[in-house]
Amino acid sequence: MARAPADEGPLVLVVEDEALFAKVVHRYLRRAGYRCLVCATLADAASQLAATPPDLILLDMRLPDGTGLDFLGVCRT
Repeated sequence: MARAPADEGPLVLVVEDEALFAKVVHRYLRRAGYRCLVCATLADAASQLAATPPDLILLDMRLPDGTGLDFLGVCRT
């Protein structure tokens, strides 16, 4: 199975404040052919969501500036 180049695959937004975990997830997604953006806060994720809507969001539930459930409200608007 051929993998899409990392700049052409579906876009995944990873919202994760633990740097090591975010790095590992990012690496695996890129190897699988996904484009990947990582944000460590809800504020950064909301800005990214407005600028470039992703195909998928992987969302941590505990972040420095709120919960993943808070972010879901932003996604609906």
